[in-house]
Amino acid sequence: MNLTIIICLIVITIAFVTFVIEAIKTFAQLRRSAEAMEILSLNANNRINSIDTALETAKVLSTGISSGWVKMITGIVGLFAAKKATEKHSKKSEEDENED
Repeated sequence: MNLTIIICLIVITIAFVTFVIEAIKTFAQLRRSAEAMEILSLNANNRINSIDTALETAKVLSTGISSGWVKMITGIVGLFAAKKATEKHSKKSEEDENED
């Protein structure tokens, strides 16, 4: 009976030591994974910061567009287009009068 208890205690002790060793290995792997994720996130942060300048330029351009520069340019082009349309219309009217 004593021999059975001793064998059970030895098996339990071996199982516990194996569990502790595997837990230590798992925690070490988790630490390495966390370090790798930290490095990846820092690299991603640097890349996002480098894109910030392009985004800022796009913001400035969109602000310029909405602030009226494009509206002003469109208005000027519209004036020239209206002048050309008036000239075409008057030429067409003159041609119609000459045909009569």
